[in-house]
Amino acid sequence: MRQLAVGIAACSIVACAAPLHAPVQPSPSQPQLGTYVLETLFFGESIKGGGSISEGDWQRFLAEVITPRFPLGLTVINADGQWQGPGGAIAHEASKVVMIVYANDDSVASRSARIGTIDSLYKSRFNQESVLRLRSIVQASF
Repeated sequence: MRQLAVGIAACSIVACAAPLHAPVQPSPSQPQLGTYVLETLFFGESIKGGGSISEGDWQRFLAEVITPRFPLGLTVINADGQWQGPGGAIAHEASKVVMIVYANDDSVASRSARIGTIDSLYKSRFNQESVLRLRSIVQASF
């Protein structure tokens, strides 16, 4: 235990001496970073009462609902989610994670409303309780 405490103290001293974030200087060949909004949506694929959303149903939802609202691009990732249910048991669920990056400008409110529509349509179409939504301000270049 004493060795652990000494190790933590040594790391703390080194961490205090070094800057936390070195400034990022773009090289001439590196594009300048801009400020964007990153929306990350988590869509559970289990259906209440049993069963799951098929890949075909997901692809139709993506094509009919998400893509028309964000035609410039997005990323879909297959994921495995988990949470603790009311009885304390851990539940697992296949999920789709959708990441959308857009400019942090005057159209944020309009784009946010589009995300809200996607959320509502998913819940109603697939009888879902929720869609987890994360919004972050990020630095990015394209």
